[in-house]
Amino acid sequence: MAFFYHNGKSIPGDKIKLSVLRTDLVPIPETLEITLRLDDENRAQLIEGNDITVSGGRAFRIVKADIDRRNAEQGPRLLESVHVTAVMRPLHKLTFVRATAIWLENTTFTDIYRAAGAELSGGIKGDVAVKRYACMIGDTPTFGIAKLFQECGGVMRVNSEGIMEFMKLPALFAQTPKLNVPANVTEDINSCFLERHETPWFISTKPASEIQQGNNSKPRHARYQPLSDEGVLRNMTKILIQAKKARVDLNVGLCAGDAARLSDGTLMTILTAAHVHSVGTHGSDINQYTRVWLGVINESQG
Repeated sequence: MAFFYHNGKSIPGDKIKLSVLRTDLVPIPETLEITLRLDDENRAQLIEGNDITVSGGRAFRIVKADIDRRNAEQGPRLLESVHVTAVMRPLHKLTFVRATAIWLENTTFTDIYRAAGAELSGGIKGDVAVKRYACMIGDTPTFGIAKLFQECGGVMRVNSEGIMEFMKLPALFAQTPKLNVPANVTEDINSCFLERHETPWFISTKPASEIQQGNNSKPRHARYQPLSDEGVLRNMTKILIQAKKARVDLNVGLCAGDAARLSDGTLMTILTAAHVHSVGTHGSDINQYTRVWLGVINESQG
């Protein structure tokens, strides 16, 4: 991966201590974390509000830059580094609390993102209808958007071409797998106890004040979800659960939302794909790899 400063100049490889380009199934689906050695030339480039561009043209807006001055001195110089957190530039305004409220009815995710300040020239692929969205003054837009994903039974992703896409959960597993993983290189993530405590079932009320409920086939916490029909309530108990994680050769074409198949035939989806470039410490060799977290659908039945 090649990186470029806000002024368009290439970031030399010897300045990069660690970079992690990460995709997730969340409202802002792609982020960049990068730690660089500071000098007089790049200090003004690595500040909040500036951009870092990745090879391929995708730009990330710096939202946090923490300078580390704990390193040892080298002669008369103090070796400094900066740890930068950056998010997709078109979506960076969604990370801030709102000074004005947003209220939309009979809308779409594209319109919601735009109302929250996103710059989406082409819209969101696979967009769906949304009954209502609200973000009050002082709230962060992404919180309500994430809740809508659950109500609509899907996730937001960014594909390898940089296009944002909303996908229903079953569609994630209907794709041709982009990753084949030997079962013996994965680590299991066992979370049955947490699933039972953190995956509630939902109830609502019909216009005639009758109780309407979602999937309650197993004893779990109950939560009230106002103004929701049975379809929404069932969507909200259908979630993705982390089941495995694996480290594979660097493959920046892998994205969250891609399908993966284990050697035993099990089909999973990538919940998170983190592409790592590290130089280690004391001049150790460059280490590059992709770490993936894999998931399956849980429908409150196990």
